[in-house]
Amino acid sequence: MREAIILAGGKAERLGPVAEGRPKPLVRVAGRPLAAYQVAALAQAGVARVLVSCAAGQGGLFHEELGGLGPEIVPVEEAEPLGRGGGLRLAAREL
Repeated sequence: MREAIILAGGKAERLGPVAEGRPKPLVRVAGRPLAAYQVAALAQAGVARVLVSCAAGQGGLFHEELGGLGPEIVPVEEAEPLGRGGGLRLAAREL
């Protein structure tokens, strides 16, 4: 099974009201969450399972917004901000 990890901890603070309170990977671009484009590309590459490294409490949002695009979406929530490397290590444990 091919798997991938998406680092999705961005807060979108600099995007201001455009983000509508969503995490950066879920900000809509041309009507779709930004991360949906990544998931679609991963699906075309044969990825069957996508782990989404995200902040605590946001896993449901990612599952809701990205589910149904093909690959299984598995949110991996950080209990506290771990930075890029920490989020990657946490999600890699689920591979």
